[in-house]
Amino acid sequence: PPRSTPKPSSAASDVYKRQVIHIAVCKLLSDYGYYEFNFVDEDGWPHFKLIKKLPNLKPGEQTILMKKAIINYFIKSNYIN
Repeated sequence: PPRSTPKPSSAASDVYKRQVIHIAVCKLLSDYGYYEFNFVDEDGWPHFKLIKKLPNLKPGEQTILMKKAIINYFIKSNYIN
C-alpha cells in the first residue's frame, strides 16, 4: 500500500499553535503599549519585544482586555466600523 506522509506530532502541533497565539496576543496588545514589533526572523516569524509589564488581571479581566484589543484591531483594519 502507498505510504502516507507522516502527520506532525500533536506536541509539535501544540507548540506551533502556542507560537501563533503568542504572536496574535503581541500584535493585539501592541496598540496598548505593551509590545512593540521588533523584527521578522529568517523563517518569516515576527518578533515583538515587551515594552511595559502586563498588569496582573483576573481571568475575566484578561478576557475583557483581549476582546477590546480584538475589536480595536478589526476597527483599525477596516473590517468593522
